[in-house]
Amino acid sequence: MEEGCVLHLEGTNHKPMNRRVVSMLLVLCFLIIQACSSTKSVATNDRDGLTFETAVIVKSINEEYSWVREHYPGSQMQMQALVFQGKTPYDVLTFRLADGTTQKFHFDISKFYGRGF
Repeated sequence: MEEGCVLHLEGTNHKPMNRRVVSMLLVLCFLIIQACSSTKSVATNDRDGLTFETAVIVKSINEEYSWVREHYPGSQMQMQALVFQGKTPYDVLTFRLADGTTQKFHFDISKFYGRGF
C-alpha cells in the first residue's frame, strides 16, 4: 500500500482522490462547522443586559430566565415588556434583586421573535 492520504472507493471505477481534494474537503467541513457554531452566546462578557446596546442575545425565553438566575440568584421577576429599538425586538425584564433593588435587563430576541414557537 502506498504512503499518504488517499481515499479509495471500493467496488467502483473511481480513481483515488488526491491529497489536495481531501484537504479541500476537510477545510470545507471545518468552515461549515465554524459557521454553525459562531452565533453569539448568552455567556458573553461584554453583554451585561443593562442597556439596549449591551443586551444579552438569546435564542429563547428560557435563556433569558436562565441568564438572570445565573447572574442574579435570588432575584424575583416584577415585569416583562416587549420593546422595539428601531426594528430590533427586545424583551425588557424588570427584577427585584436579592438586595432589594430593582433592575431592568435587556434581551435581544431577534433570533427567534416572530418565527413561531
